Amino acid sequence: MEMQLFEHNKTAYEAAVHMLSERGKAAVIHPTGTGKSFIGFKLCEDNPDKTICWLSPSRYIYQTQLENLAETSDGYQPENVKFYTYAKLMNVSEEEIVDIQPDYIILDEFHRCGAELWGAGVDAVLKAYPDVPVLGLSATAIRYLDNQRDMTDELFDGNVASEMTLGEAIVRGILAPPKYILSIFSYQQDSHKRLEKYSVQPVVKPEHMPSNHREYLNCNAEEFKAWAKTVGTSTEIIVNHFLSSGSVPEQGYKACVSLTKLGKRYGKKKLEAACERMLAFSSSPSIRTITTLLKNSSEPNKSAVENDNSNKYGITQGTAYWRKAGGGK
Repeated sequence: MEMQLFEHNKTAYEAAVHMLSERGKAAVIHPTGTGKSFIGFKLCEDNPDKTICWLSPSRYIYQTQLENLAETSDGYQPENVKFYTYAKLMNVSEEEIVDIQPDYIILDEFHRCGAELWGAGVDAVLKAYPDVPVLGLSATAIRYLDNQRDMTDELFDGNVASEMTLGEAIVRGILAPPKYILSIFSYQQDSHKRLEKYSVQPVVKPEHMPSNHREYLNCNAEEFKAWAKTVGTSTEIIVNHFLSSGSVPEQGYKACVSLTKLGKRYGKKKLEAACERMLAFSSSPSIRTITTLLKNSSEPNKSAVENDNSNKYGITQGTAYWRKAGGGK
């Protein structure tokens, strides 16, 4: 069964075919959703004995177009197409380009050909086949973020067979008009309500969590506070700080667990002393600093060791000192 184009595509196809026969280049610029790809597929159907080189940004786009074609054209699929993505074309050798031997070249989303690397691959094909008709399909010809380059001028010498704006497509009933939904709200007030409602109800499945995170699921803020009271006032202050410093208490669980492990390792008495020293010089306690304080409290008195190794000559340095410091060989 022969493909049946919508009227707007039929008109564009006939204009493109005529322009290709006369000038060898034709561009069709229609909004997304109007069925531009069917114009290219119609060219394939009308020329079954010709080889069509179809270039596209991605295989997914092309595959989706083929699926839409099959649904609307009794399963028709063009068998005379040699398909390449623009990215693939970057790595195609000169010998492979020679093997294409196209009778027509289709540039889908041709405004993408203005990209430096993709454009180099397209230029190689176009230079290899300067007399082969080229059909371009795109929703826009302008590369707005690339100095407003007009790709119809660069690729098609300004030969535009059909051009339709989004507004025109909506007015003509080709595309449905957009629906605008307006509402007035205070984003700060609404976001606070959502936080209050959901912040303490994280949507997390335990089986999706790393094993080292699951150990915190059974933690409880009240248990941490009760444990801190058994250690001492300074430890209690630091636990309360960990539980209140984040947006939710759960964010402080890891630090509290680490603190309890330090208590088991060094004992509650030493932990309380370290927490007291921590609070003496900082209002923002951290597990790393508390750990350092505990380690240092467990080491021997360095000054005493140094005194034992001192010599009667005061600051005089001997050969052993300079050899150790790298001063001698």
